[in-house]
Amino acid sequence: MKKKTVKTMSLILAVALACAVFAGCGKSKNDKNEQGQTVISIGGWPDKEGTELDTVNARKEAFEKANPDVEIVPDY
Repeated sequence: MKKKTVKTMSLILAVALACAVFAGCGKSKNDKNEQGQTVISIGGWPDKEGTELDTVNARKEAFEKANPDVEIVPDY
């Protein structure tokens, strides 16, 4: 490749990388509830009754008991 092409491609890559880095610096929403607990949303939560839901709810309760400063919010 020619030097000019390499420099141009390097500049384009540097600009793209800078844009990706600055995209992560945006304002984020508040992840605390009224009690000051950190709120974590967990996807793939089972929505049908049964042993799977009972097992996941038991794990949620055990985690929240061990970590009182965290609240888990199911996302069905």
